[in-house]
Amino acid sequence: VAKRAVGTVKALWKKAKEENTCPYTALSMYRITPLDDKMPSPYELLYGRKPNSLLPISKGALLSHHPHVDDHLEKNRAKQAKQQEFYDMRKGGKKREGR
Repeated sequence: VAKRAVGTVKALWKKAKEENTCPYTALSMYRITPLDDKMPSPYELLYGRKPNSLLPISKGALLSHHPHVDDHLEKNRAKQAKQQEFYDMRKGGKKREGR
């Protein structure tokens, strides 16, 4: 999947260069496009909500309606907590209260 994503981004950059358009716009559009009907966009996975755009839209419509977005967020939080434990163990840090 990662190799395919890299290939897609390279193709987008090449096409933007050929058409003399902004490659960052193409990359932005790629990031906000859902991967398939079962997986939200990379932006939604990262931020847990739909991206803002220049089009007028209600605040409720920006919330993710993907059925599994909570699962992705929970897995991400668990992964971050585990990484924090390993980092603290290695650096001798103490776990802060409230986390």
